[in-house]
Amino acid sequence: MRSDGIREDAHSTEHLPFRADGDELADLIREFLRQPVNFGEDDNLLALGLESVGLMTIAARLRARGVDLPFSALIEDPTLRRWRLLAGGQPPADQTATDRPDGNADTEAGATR
Repeated sequence: MRSDGIREDAHSTEHLPFRADGDELADLIREFLRQPVNFGEDDNLLALGLESVGLMTIAARLRARGVDLPFSALIEDPTLRRWRLLAGGQPPADQTATDRPDGNADTEAGATR
């Protein structure tokens, strides 16, 4: 792994265009949560255990893939939905409910951070 957090292996996606509207961003976030947890589009990622070092590494990995999301933008609204929009993507169209870590399902309109 390089010092900027980017893996140097045969399966690296560094050379591929980043797709903010797929699972790629959520998978990247999961790498930096303190413990495995399911999260929805509107869950506060900091409250779920994402730390500032993880935010900085996510920003660096995205920058390496051509997506400029500064740390300040990530920390201002730490939700998957906002990060997708900032990265030029959209939340999944069929996303009508999110599974929250507390086991409850909320609709998009009723979900809170």
